[in-house]
Amino acid sequence: MTEETSSWRFASPLSLVNDWRDRADQASLRELVLFGFTVDLPFLEQVVVSTARVLGARITVLGDAGQGMYDPIDVRLAGSSYLHSLVSCTGAFHPKLALLIGEEDVWMAVGSGNPTLSGWGANDELWTVVASDDGGVHPAIAQAGEWLYRLATTPEVKMAPWCAELLWHIATDLTGRPITDGMTEVRLLDNLDLAFFDQLPRGPVDELCLYAPFIDPTGEAVRRLIERFEPRETILAVQPRWTSYDGSALLNALAGHAVRLRLLPETHLRHGKLIQWRVGDRRLGLVGSPNLSRGALMRSTAEGGNCELAVLSPLSKDLMPSGESASRETMTGRSTIRPSRSSPSLVLLGALVHSNGLEVTLARPQSVDVRIDSSPDGSPQSWRAVGVIPAGEVALLLTVPEAPGSVIRAVMHRVGIGVVESPPVFAVSPARCAPRVVGEQEPRLRREYTVEELFTDPVLARRFTADLVQLVEVLPRGVRVRSAAGSGDGVAVGSSIEDRWTAHLEECRRILGTSFTRLIYGLGASGLPDSSRLSLWNHVSSVKDEGEEEDDPQEGADPPGEVESADRHLYRQWAMRWVDAVTRKDAELPPLLTRMLIAGIYIKLLAAGLWRLSDDSWREPLGRLAQALVPHDGDNVPVESRGRLCAVIATCAALLCQDVFLTGGRPNDLLAARVWATVKPLIAEADPELAEDMLLPPVQPRARVVSAGSLRRLIELAATDDPLAEMRAEIDAAGWEVTEEGGVWEITGSFSNPTLVAARLATEIGKSGKPAVVLARAGTKQTLIVWRSPELVLLSDPGRTWRVYNITASFSPESRFASADIGSVPGLIGKPRSVYLAPSAEVDRVISSCGFETVALRDLVLRGRTHGDAPEGGNVS
Repeated sequence: MTEETSSWRFASPLSLVNDWRDRADQASLRELVLFGFTVDLPFLEQVVVSTARVLGARITVLGDAGQGMYDPIDVRLAGSSYLHSLVSCTGAFHPKLALLIGEEDVWMAVGSGNPTLSGWGANDELWTVVASDDGGVHPAIAQAGEWLYRLATTPEVKMAPWCAELLWHIATDLTGRPITDGMTEVRLLDNLDLAFFDQLPRGPVDELCLYAPFIDPTGEAVRRLIERFEPRETILAVQPRWTSYDGSALLNALAGHAVRLRLLPETHLRHGKLIQWRVGDRRLGLVGSPNLSRGALMRSTAEGGNCELAVLSPLSKDLMPSGESASRETMTGRSTIRPSRSSPSLVLLGALVHSNGLEVTLARPQSVDVRIDSSPDGSPQSWRAVGVIPAGEVALLLTVPEAPGSVIRAVMHRVGIGVVESPPVFAVSPARCAPRVVGEQEPRLRREYTVEELFTDPVLARRFTADLVQLVEVLPRGVRVRSAAGSGDGVAVGSSIEDRWTAHLEECRRILGTSFTRLIYGLGASGLPDSSRLSLWNHVSSVKDEGEEEDDPQEGADPPGEVESADRHLYRQWAMRWVDAVTRKDAELPPLLTRMLIAGIYIKLLAAGLWRLSDDSWREPLGRLAQALVPHDGDNVPVESRGRLCAVIATCAALLCQDVFLTGGRPNDLLAARVWATVKPLIAEADPELAEDMLLPPVQPRARVVSAGSLRRLIELAATDDPLAEMRAEIDAAGWEVTEEGGVWEITGSFSNPTLVAARLATEIGKSGKPAVVLARAGTKQTLIVWRSPELVLLSDPGRTWRVYNITASFSPESRFASADIGSVPGLIGKPRSVYLAPSAEVDRVISSCGFETVALRDLVLRGRTHGDAPEGGNVS
């Protein structure tokens, strides 16, 4: 909800960031500070981090130590793009605050919403926004600076030393600015030293209005507020099912007081917190984070209460939500109190990366040694021990370096309890997260390079290597300008009012240069101005066989330059460094345009014959490049560039798929299959015409290039609905025959183990999510597999027994039946049953769920029918 006067209004922190982004003066943002109880870091990374970083802001996110709404494996930018720390106190760390600080302006939002999708979007929240400009600050903002000072030094509030120091710096900025004349009745209140209850005015008042999502189970806070304000009338609003309260206890607490109950609709959660009172026609209110509870209102933080923040201000309109009046009897016997989430017994406040190593801080000392573990991403098998905090200590400095963004946790063993783990934190680098200088001083390559120069000048190639590594370290992940076609506002790409695609190309040109921007976007960069530094390679026609014209590169493709044979080993080393720079596993990926740049250069290196034909060491880096090209959250991919991106990915995949089987078992096969599984949906979107400049002629004797025909075939393979498309090449090479009729796939050939072959086909067919019915025949041996995840029915001849297996999600029919011994396959349900006996209920259930009759499939196997015979009595769907 929004209400405005000359100096304050209600709004959302996300809208404030977007408002700052859209300012006419394009003022940079120096600091973005976000406080919350529950914090959803992936959500913040998606909606606000990239925007704020492009504006130049250092981002600081603080939340309660036990309330993080994220799995560390889903967090990608913490520590390397923004600062994140946990805060612990006896009660809950519960303030909701957003501070946007620029050179001249400061905007502050204090309210009820956590930095989560619900708090900033779905819930009904209340926010008070105070905006100051021209270098001065509203008195309430100066009060926020004083609160930050005290917050950083209050013994009952535990935070990492670097976090406290940062709050000091921000507080110094806010309190050092001149205070402007403002609404002095607008005051920021906190409860660090004094409870809110003791800071509220006394009555009598004409009306008291109360609502919050949580009400004390005893109702004491509501009763004490009524006694303090002495209202002629009190209105208490609740959502019958969603507000947390004990109806009977609340009624007992309100006995003897004139309280009207208002039931609010439950179309969405009312998460706002409001204490509003009226004297005559004048309304005032307390809006912020405190619920109607003892911990929020009746105790200070120093006394063991929550840490809360609110704004006391006059109100120009009634903020009490409308609803239906209800009798008190509707509350009798009703309780909606849910179990609260207990605070963790082991809290790691933060981890700081600096020149001396990694510094970690516990909230409080423990009676036993505490182990510190590190992981690049928080995945289950990636943790390693890096140090130990001795019993009685709270801090540890580890001299071993850790990458910014690494996930850090504390672990201890307690007798009678077992292993105790802390909530994870992220290794933060203040240098990586520092405020950025926006505009013409943003990071860029130090000179305009061309691929031709890189291939012919080793000194320049070495300089480019250092330049690239430095650039990807400091370049922001997102691109500031947005695509016009993707903006949804109906503005055409060629609009003279706002052509954002051209603006995006200009931004790329500023960072990387004209030649590299053309290499990244191909025909999509045709609008860039000509440059004297563009590649001037002479076109050389390739020799082609008669009838092979469809597989030749397009005539417009430039042949690659030639690397001197004595320098090839250097270029191979540099190529590895270029790939490593843009596919780092221990940090966020650099901007997509740099990943596309290195992919384009790598394709030309392969065409230049940098690797011997027997040397496959180029494959793994190219696989990493192809996977890194898949857009991630925060890449901000312009829609105009998606076609080109898919074409680049398809070209990389076509190179990887040369001389391999996607279903084979050799290392090169497995690598290609792994990459294929990741990029296949994007390859299916690819337009081969957008890859014309990458279809290079094989001028060099050791060249690895992609032809137009092979690229088209790969795109068709990605787009086909044939579940065995990826196996066709292997099937054809082996001389096997595969047919499908009536839903039964039959494969015949000279293989020795029909069970394994049937399992392989079933696995491939099952990838589409459809059931698989496969019959494999090899001479007198035959196997039937009916597979509908997670259950599989097997009938083999000889043997002639039904078997039913449960194959868990981490396995497949192919992996389970890799052994020739069927009896050793795990997951068997019940005992094998002869086909001459009535089939078990499990067999019938699985087969019928696939649309077949058990007897018909049995006869198909035992009678040795060919694929052209229909099963007798079959119910084929």
